[in-house]
Amino acid sequence: MSSIYEIVTDKIIEKLENGVLPWHKPWTVQRPFNYASKREYSGINLYLLDGEDPRYMTYKQVKEKGGTVKKGAKAYMVVFWSPVKAKTVKIKDEETGEEETYIDGSTLGKFVLRYYTVFNAVDIEGIEFPAIEINVNNKPIDYAQSVADSYIVQLDSFAHGGNKAYYMPLNDHVQMPKLDSFESSDEYYSTLFHELSHSTGHEKRLDRRSQKEFDSHKHSYSYEELVAEMTACFLCSYTGITSTLDNSAAYLSGWASVLSKKENQRYVILAAGQAQKASDFILKFSSKDESSNSNEAA
Repeated sequence: MSSIYEIVTDKIIEKLENGVLPWHKPWTVQRPFNYASKREYSGINLYLLDGEDPRYMTYKQVKEKGGTVKKGAKAYMVVFWSPVKAKTVKIKDEETGEEETYIDGSTLGKFVLRYYTVFNAVDIEGIEFPAIEINVNNKPIDYAQSVADSYIVQLDSFAHGGNKAYYMPLNDHVQMPKLDSFESSDEYYSTLFHELSHSTGHEKRLDRRSQKEFDSHKHSYSYEELVAEMTACFLCSYTGITSTLDNSAAYLSGWASVLSKKENQRYVILAAGQAQKASDFILKFSSKDESSNSNEAA
């Protein structure tokens, strides 16, 4: 295994030295939008609307189209800024006794944050939604899936759906977009291994946050991203996936430059040490013998 770590790290450093293309998000989930009005949501709503389907409707819109919302369905919040309605004041002229109406200028140009709720298409019945085009060419990669599955059961929670990939330490949860929303199966497993790596840093596992190397650095979040992506590189190589290395190198270069533009390679090397520990931790739950795969990965 040590040779795999060294080979991958050397390849990453070589790509950093030669320059890499900008990183791109490897999944293409459609932007959430209102199915009735066809209007796309924006801003903070892109984070709030993380349902399985990109289509949403209000309760009223569902009823107007002859549908119903499933019992117990999750209601999603949509927020927007609304202008404050101008106030008017009446002032009595002391000489004439007449009242005149004026606009209170203190309310002009002010906005208030409001919200309404919508429901995801998967929770709506009685309305026939057109099928969303998916990447039917993406298929599970057996060994990569086996490694992931053997570790995922150690988590408190794991789910597919939505348009974001993330790890939430508070409830030890990994969320992943579906396999068919990625550009390729390889990119799916690279992203999956990245998020699983974050979970190894939890206090009940490797407890990375308590380590001096993390606490002493003012950009510990950036450093954690380096560790997670290096872990993904190692695990991809270990399971025979090599096509994602360019995008990983671009991702590493971006986060390393946050730490230090002059010493970004140094931080990648330091992160590789932590990533080796994370990779070993994930792989220890896999039943397949390491030696049988080492030649393929190298």
